[in-house]
Amino acid sequence: MYIFCGLSAFGYEQYLSVEKTINGFNMTVPIDALFEGRCLSCSGQKLLLDIKEKISDNYVFIECYTDRKLFYNASWELADVYAYDVVIFLIKSGINPRKLTYIGYGNMSVYSDEPNRIVFNVIK
Repeated sequence: MYIFCGLSAFGYEQYLSVEKTINGFNMTVPIDALFEGRCLSCSGQKLLLDIKEKISDNYVFIECYTDRKLFYNASWELADVYAYDVVIFLIKSGINPRKLTYIGYGNMSVYSDEPNRIVFNVIK
């Protein structure tokens, strides 16, 4: 994995990792970099606006993984809400909604060292 050079200039090295794929790239962001509890934070909104500039002309599949529950009965419900909030924010900031898809996954800590994350799968 490497840091997406266009965003590392904004000081996001500690948050972002990017991996090239055959059709584009995957950008991974910890949930805590975007949300405070259940709410999208001010710094998270700024980070999403900067991410938006890098993904705006592409199709993006957003995956959210969490093992948290907060006010929900299951972790997948919260993951779905996080992903939905990211999509709505991106739409309101000008991204074509037809280019965005999202899904939330719960109890995924067994599959990763970082269970609480959002992955932007960008298809160029």
